[in-house]
Amino acid sequence: MDRSGDVVVTGTSGTSLDSNGPDYATIKYSSTGVPLWTNRYVGPSTTFDYANAVAVDSSGNVFVTGSSYIDSVTVAYSGAGIPLWTNRYPTHDGSTAIAVTHGDDIIVTGKATLAYSNGGDPLWTNTNPLTAPQQFFRLMPN
Repeated sequence: MDRSGDVVVTGTSGTSLDSNGPDYATIKYSSTGVPLWTNRYVGPSTTFDYANAVAVDSSGNVFVTGSSYIDSVTVAYSGAGIPLWTNRYPTHDGSTAIAVTHGDDIIVTGKATLAYSNGGDPLWTNTNPLTAPQQFFRLMPN
């Protein structure tokens, strides 16, 4: 949810029977449930793209992470739904969770934990020793 009360959801759209396989689908709804925009991330041809998590920064920018083939893929959109940047990182498992820091940097985790600046520049990468990376983000304060 952004500061205006608008809600952003993400997930996977399509099936393995589609020509390019399933893709990320992200939708932003107003606080009254009116769809404001919809975006899809379609990875390289014939890859399976699974969106796993979404986060919103203090400016209303939207960040979606998941997997595309064997890579972690994070996509950024403006609050108006304009694509800003896309980053791929070979993790062999994708990303399962995302968080935005107080400084609006983006942290994604799965088999690796990746940090990006708000503008999409890679800041650091670490192999994640946790067996359940989702629990890492439950421990972080908001």
